[in-house]
Amino acid sequence: PAMSRNDLLVHIYKGNRLAELYKKSMVHEQLTNGLYYAECLAEITDDDGHELYTDDEKLAIYQKILDVYEIIFEDGDYDFFYQFPTSIHSSMAMIHAKRGNKDETLYHIEEAIKFVILFETYDFEHEKTSLLFRGVKDGGWVKNSPDGHYDVSYQLYEGFALPHYDFIREDERFCKIISNLRAHIGK
Repeated sequence: PAMSRNDLLVHIYKGNRLAELYKKSMVHEQLTNGLYYAECLAEITDDDGHELYTDDEKLAIYQKILDVYEIIFEDGDYDFFYQFPTSIHSSMAMIHAKRGNKDETLYHIEEAIKFVILFETYDFEHEKTSLLFRGVKDGGWVKNSPDGHYDVSYQLYEGFALPHYDFIREDERFCKIISNLRAHIGK
């Protein structure tokens, strides 16, 4: 029979100190690092500079990572981890933009912006309810740069100014999405 995350939780939550160590080091750190490395893997090139994955394969890798995040954070309380779906959706938007896929590009831009705003505004004192991250606090991060804007959303904003997005620049939906991002970063 197929195993689910509930089958594994029995082993994680038995014993007090061991369970806490497992939760904090093995699950929290190793699982999220693995997902981050999988995202990096999609962008790897060989020694000659050739990409190891096609754009279709990259999209499949990115989607699998997003699916895993949804399983891990079943209540949607990504908190600190909102930043990772932000970068994945941004990468997916770029691939679709290069192909001229308007609807897919707009969808992933919208998702990237949704996640970046959630990342930059989450309450870092919030304790997660996710079964695998229950009770884990992130401890916060430095939200503002010295010149007063959010760094991650500002980088995202600059990325969407690239020529790849020219084909949707006048689109009403794109303008509205970017306007929401501008309002968030104070531009």
